[in-house]
Amino acid sequence: MDFNELCINCFKYTGGEEVCMNCGTVQQRKPKQSYQLFPHTILRGRYIIGRVINNGGMGIIYKAYDMKLENTVAIKEFLPTQNSMVNRQPGSTTVALINENDRPAFEKAKVEFIEEARTMAQFTACESIVRIYEYFEENETAYVVMEYLDGISLREFLSINEGKVDFDTAMSIIIPVMEALSVIHKEKIIHCNVCPDNIFICVNQHVKLIDFSDTKLVGETNRDDKSIVTKPGYTPPEQYTSDGKVGPYTDIYATGAVLYNMLSGKVPTESIVRAERDSLQKLTKLGIQLPIYSDKSIMKAMALREESRFKSIDDFINAVQGKKKADFPEVELKKKKIRRTVSIVAVFVFMIMSVVAAYVVKSVYSIIPTSSTEIEVWYIETEQDEKRWKTVAGKFNDFAKTESSVFGADIKINARGFSEKEYKKELQKAFEEGNAPDVYESGMLSEDENAASLETLYSELEDDDFNNVYKIMKDTYSKENKIAFCYDMPVLYTSKKSSYMPDGTETLSDLINYNDAKRVYEKAVVTNPDAVLYAAYCYGYDGKNNKDVVTDLYNSARCSVEGEWKEPFDVFLFKKQGQGDSIFSEAKFYIGMISEYDKIRDFASLNNFSFSKLTGKNTMDYYVFPEVWSINKNSEKKDIKAAVFLFYYLINNPDGQNYISKIGFAPYYLPLNKKTQDSTNKTFGVIYDNKKSAYQADFKELLKITGKASKVSALAGKESSTEAQLNEILK
Repeated sequence: MDFNELCINCFKYTGGEEVCMNCGTVQQRKPKQSYQLFPHTILRGRYIIGRVINNGGMGIIYKAYDMKLENTVAIKEFLPTQNSMVNRQPGSTTVALINENDRPAFEKAKVEFIEEARTMAQFTACESIVRIYEYFEENETAYVVMEYLDGISLREFLSINEGKVDFDTAMSIIIPVMEALSVIHKEKIIHCNVCPDNIFICVNQHVKLIDFSDTKLVGETNRDDKSIVTKPGYTPPEQYTSDGKVGPYTDIYATGAVLYNMLSGKVPTESIVRAERDSLQKLTKLGIQLPIYSDKSIMKAMALREESRFKSIDDFINAVQGKKKADFPEVELKKKKIRRTVSIVAVFVFMIMSVVAAYVVKSVYSIIPTSSTEIEVWYIETEQDEKRWKTVAGKFNDFAKTESSVFGADIKINARGFSEKEYKKELQKAFEEGNAPDVYESGMLSEDENAASLETLYSELEDDDFNNVYKIMKDTYSKENKIAFCYDMPVLYTSKKSSYMPDGTETLSDLINYNDAKRVYEKAVVTNPDAVLYAAYCYGYDGKNNKDVVTDLYNSARCSVEGEWKEPFDVFLFKKQGQGDSIFSEAKFYIGMISEYDKIRDFASLNNFSFSKLTGKNTMDYYVFPEVWSINKNSEKKDIKAAVFLFYYLINNPDGQNYISKIGFAPYYLPLNKKTQDSTNKTFGVIYDNKKSAYQADFKELLKITGKASKVSALAGKESSTEAQLNEILK
């Protein structure tokens, strides 16, 4: 068998041809560098050397053929050509030192080379770590035989994909790497060089962590035992100093940096530069699409302080997938400082006076204002706005004084309303002239570079205190530095004169099927565009053609858009106020928003009604956030802090009232806070009960909200009353 006629790439017979007919590789009889082994050299009587895969300062990697097992492998040869330490005569296999004085350094480095192989060999069972088959000494040097990887490095992969990938792709690459790190960390080994060059993506889509030449044990420093290896952008601060100790946190930082690079297309700012002035932006701030919990996890992994990173790579894995709670490092650090300060102050002051301690603990809490100020609020005017902002201003000032009792912060609100037509124009003009308000409605702004961060606010609001709609709002607006305090939703109003009485949550299909079965053919009205959009979505509208939304709804519900009532179930689109009021005289159903409660009571045929949550075939709710707010980042710090506290009060008011959502008896919109929603539901719950043929009401709540003590007192304490009595009170 003439091994010299084997292809140096695929190891098929070439028949002496210069180009392999099997893989197209041009055959080389001599290596490109004189110190490299010649192709077809045989090592250990078993391995045939092929082409060079990689040539670094400390060694050469060859593609080789294992004659015993008849498969392709990779062989790494220890050959430290850097600093001209060794050389090899062309055609020879023996490695020779250029200067015999380098012998101790050469032997020490060779031992470390073999130790690297021994380290990697113990992780053969891990699919994400390249397999080591054997290592041996020969030709006055050492060799490692390992799994041949066919593919490209992550760096090459990113280059092909214009520098970055989407979140799902990035996760499919990084999770195997993190799992590999989890395995080696359990053995107290730290990789110390996680970067795109050392992550390999195979053609079979397996991802491998490679190059264990720089590993250290947990707690080791960067002193003279090994040279300091750094990869700008991926190396944490502790690896830049000779006395810096490595640990799992070291690889966690590098892994976070790799993930940041994959998603943003940017190599993170070098950690030692960040230590001077940290300008590294959050991924969501860069417009990258990823879950907020993943953004928080990546930034936490890249915290400059070791103690601020995850304790283990497993914690990082769980957090980046949303299975474990994490927060941005500056937020967590602030909370830790607060807890530490509170503990110290509380213990110290308790020794002096427990009452004073309570006040001091409150004062150090970051969200509570410590200075008196006046904040300006701009809003889009509606009927209720002047009254409700007057109510908010008084209640909030009292609340702020109570919570900031040590500093006695007096927070006044100057609220100014604009018509919807002029609002956006006036707001843009104010920002251009530098006299914009501290608080403003921002829902109509697609891009808002003036909004201050609300991270502190969101971090103080506990998700458990809110309903599910809050989480939808938070996911929607937190990354834009916006917040909503209330929401609206479609409901089905049913006249008590109808033959059909819903039991609770209804679908349009329920109503249609009832009409089909009973042949009742009762008429219904839809007047609200949001409710129309919602109903169309539930019945298959895909959102691609806005102009067809109404038609889609009518076709789905077998309705007419012509204005003529048709059977079995008709819907009339009420486009302008006052148009088609006569329709209500016959309608028995009304599909509208929950905020239209008062308006529905004004129509004769529907003034005695029940309402039920309107759901669709996907059982998904179409929620509307009618008012979205922001804080001006250019305002003074004390004004921003006061504004944040105002937002905190409005969304999580402990006295059970959300004045931004509800004024008087009539609900304006529904609050997001569970407590305030429970309170609102009581006053909103004057609902016809067809089983008792009477309205049910919480009369104490009626007395408190309406202020009509003389009329309500006669009925107070009763379980129910006649329809006529309640209608008279509620007029």
